[in-house]
Amino acid sequence: MPPEILVPLDYSDTSLNALYFAASLAEKLGGSLTLLHFWEAPPVARHAIVAAGSTGAQRGLAELVIERAEKELSSFIERAQLPPSLPVRHELREGIALKEIVAASETGQYSLIVLGTHGHTGLGHLMLGSIAERVVRLSPIPVISVPQHKSS
Repeated sequence: MPPEILVPLDYSDTSLNALYFAASLAEKLGGSLTLLHFWEAPPVARHAIVAAGSTGAQRGLAELVIERAEKELSSFIERAQLPPSLPVRHELREGIALKEIVAASETGQYSLIVLGTHGHTGLGHLMLGSIAERVVRLSPIPVISVPQHKSS
């Protein structure tokens, strides 16, 4: 079966590099991509109501955050200029990235995860941790981590 490759995105250049790598791999193997972005809403956003647009209509803050996240995801995918023949679907989920990526990896739907690594070291790594490193340890499916490009 052709592989279904899961590509978590955070809209960084590193994430874009991982997307290009995954697209190249999917093309060579006749596979497809699922692009995922995760967002976390602060608890107050779930119930907050705000005036939206020139009409002053009331909308939930969470609804506005989702709308913005969908636009950012579409813009990121458009910027990537993936081959039109490559089967790509995208999904936006609310949740903590690590937890959601691992949960997606456990569904049996995906053959592989390709994600970018930001290359934090030392104190930065200790403070921020590494989502990519944790995904590698916790995922039941193979994970390819694509490093950020270093300028020479």
